[in-house]
Amino acid sequence: ADDHADWPDDPNWFATPLTLNNTQVPGRVDYADDVDMFAITVPNDYTQTLGVRVNHLGLGMDPYVYVYAADYSWEFEHYIDYEPTSDDQLFFPVDVAPGETFYVEVWHYSEEADTGTYTISAGPYLSSDPIAQDKIMYQVYLPLAVR
Repeated sequence: ADDHADWPDDPNWFATPLTLNNTQVPGRVDYADDVDMFAITVPNDYTQTLGVRVNHLGLGMDPYVYVYAADYSWEFEHYIDYEPTSDDQLFFPVDVAPGETFYVEVWHYSEEADTGTYTISAGPYLSSDPIAQDKIMYQVYLPLAVR
């Protein structure tokens, strides 16, 4: 059985909503060319940075992620196309306006792959996110000796 809807307009099975609190939602590829669909609606009072991450990859999952606005005014894609390990993650920042809804599709990079597991989450940047790591500041007391 499929674990998430395959497209956003399915009248019988809606896209799985993601909240912006970094709660991990499990997903899996259930058959070849399976798509898992997630919807994110940004609250009107949301003022923080927003990142989406796909991680905890298993069973050979190479994620291909397609992200787009509900009105199709913007879109982009991210993917990992190599042999993953459970420590790999796909992270990307999303610049959206409060009140905006956007969709995230997760596929396996290989259309023939019929298995793969992952988690997906969205919310403010975490210290483990690559973009956040670029902004970490360290205090250094001089003189500094590097060995």
